[in-house]
Parts: sequence; C-alpha cells; structure tokens
Amino acid sequence: MSLPAARIPILLIGLMTATASLAAGTAAPDSSRAVEAAATAVAAAVGDAETPALPGSAWGALPERAEAQPPPDDDEQEKERVPKKKVRRKGESRSASDDDDDSSCFSSCLEGVFISMLTSSDEDEDEEETGYVEPPALVADEPEPAPGDTLQERTYAQYVDEPAPEKVFTPAAFGLVLDLSWWRSGPSDVWNEYRHGGGRFGVGGNFLVGGSAEIGIDAAFSWAKGYPLYDYETSTRLESPQISHLWLLDVGLRAGTIHNLASGGLFLRWGLGPRVYRVKESADLDVYELPGPTDLTYRKETLSAWRLGGDLLFSMLWHTEHEVFVGFSARFFVIPWESAREKSLTLDYIGRKSLVGFSLGLAVQFNGL
Repeated sequence: MSLPAARIPILLIGLMTATASLAAGTAAPDSSRAVEAAATAVAAAVGDAETPALPGSAWGALPERAEAQPPPDDDEQEKERVPKKKVRRKGESRSASDDDDDSSCFSSCLEGVFISMLTSSDEDEDEEETGYVEPPALVADEPEPAPGDTLQERTYAQYVDEPAPEKVFTPAAFGLVLDLSWWRSGPSDVWNEYRHGGGRFGVGGNFLVGGSAEIGIDAAFSWAKGYPLYDYETSTRLESPQISHLWLLDVGLRAGTIHNLASGGLFLRWGLGPRVYRVKESADLDVYELPGPTDLTYRKETLSAWRLGGDLLFSMLWHTEHEVFVGFSARFFVIPWESAREKSLTLDYIGRKSLVGFSLGLAVQFNGL
C-alpha cells in the first residue's frame, strides 16, 4: 500500500503524539483522549475512515478495524463502570495484565525505549549531583602457597631494626698519662706550716701486659709554700725563718690493673709501687744576736735528701672522642724520714716521723700513643 505524499506529515504528527503519550505514562488525566486523537490521525493518514475511541485508558488494546461510524455525541454515550486500573510509577515496566490486549509491537518497543532513556537520565542526574563515582575495588590476589609450604605471617618484629651492638672501649697497649693535682703532707708540723698545700704535675706511661694487668712508670714534680711557726735559738743568737719552700721530685714504677666498669667507656685503674724521692726544703732566715735581740744578718737555709718511698694510685677515667680518656686521680704516698736537728728548718726537727700525704687532681690519658 502506498501513501500519498500529502499524508506523510499527518502520519508523523500522529506517531509523535502517540510516543509522547506513552512516555508520559498516563500521568495526565487527558492522556486517553490524546492517544485516541493520535490513533485517529494515523488511521486517517493510511486511508482509514475513523478510529473508534479506545475503551478504558491509553493502555487498552486497539479494537479491530471496523467501518467508520460517526462518533456519537457525549449525551448519547452510555457510561460503563469499570475497575480502576493501577497507575504505574515512573521507571516501572509494564505488567503482563496491562499488555493483554496490546497487539501492537510498535507501541511496546517505543515504550521500552523511552522508559530506559528516562531511567538512564535519572541515574546521570544523581551522578552529577554527587560529583563522585566510586571506582571498583581492586583486590590483589594473594599467592597460594606451594604444596608442603605454609604461609608465613608478617609480624611487627620483622620491620623493627635490631639495635646496633654497643661499642666496647678498651685501653690500648700503651697510653700516655698527664696528671695535674693538689697535694698536702704531714706530720702535723709540716701540715701546719704548709697549710695551703701545693701543686703537682706528673707525666707517665702505662703498658698492658695481659688481660687487665698493667705496669706504669712516671715522674712528677711537687712544690708548696709555707709559713714557719717556730724560731731557732742558741745562747748567743736567734734564727727566725720567714718564708719556707718544699719541693719533691719523684720517679717510680707502679703495677696494677684497669677495669672496664661500663660498656660506654668508664674505667677504674689502680696501681702500687716503689718510688725514689728527692726532698728539698729551704727558708729565708733573719738572724739576731742575743741578748738584745740585735739584728745581725740575713741568710738562706737549705736541706735536701734522697729517700726511698712508695705510693698508691686510683683513677676513674671516661672515654671521649679521638681515643682520649679523661678523669680523676687520687694518690697516697709515704716517705720515710729521719731528722738530724742541725738546720733551722721544720724537716730537720720532726725526728723519725715519715712524710705521709695525698694528692687529688685531673688525669688525661692519650690512648694508643
């Protein structure tokens, strides 16, 4: 069957009207009339006389073609009560009961296309409102263990670095030691006269001979200034010391040990050994003639002697950078003595009392020199 060219626009208008009605889903109350009008236009375009009104709603089936009859007036039509049909919501697919009388594949296809378009547009609007599309989760597949093997669970200990072993410092086979200290000595007459004490400077070396045992050799010089408390007189003259001086020069050997008290470099050293001392005392004397007294003259008195004695040394040393040990030292010494009572000096009037004293000071050892 061929269509005249003049009826093609009418056919297109009818199709567009029917499509719009189907997309609206009978939401408007006049959708049934719109569909009837569209059907009439399509039928007129293809040469049909007139399409009768569709019973019920736009979702009812089209009746078979009949001869065209003039439409009855509204007053002449009988009203028939029919059950209310369920109104479909937006996005719902048509049920089988709605399509019982629908013999038009064309209408069903158009309805599905427009519903899918509306549904996809709603989803696009939701995505545009949120602005975020959640990506699919990616889960890495864990490798399966080989037959006979077991999966090793990761523990926190595998990721914790083991602490580096603490460095242990040890003294070298040889060390050069410098000692600067303050000293005092007795017995009581010497202690009182040289009450301010004096200074001592020593230098020596220590040798490790095996394990912690060591042997040391050193030399030192000590000095002190005194204020005499006694005068010396005979039947004819009086000798009065004004300022006195005491010097000690000592050289000796010492055997002992050195112990590591802490891995961080704290050491304790001790040693005991014999020493040779050169003892010298001098004083400035004012001489008076008796009776009087009459000032006669001024002279200087000196006493010196070699003595064999010994000492005991303790040192506490800490290791520092560049192989240097720094610490404190304490020393105790004894010098046997015997007086002759010939000089106007304190040391010549103490009898057989030994010189016993101590020194406290700082010690520095250069390790490995």
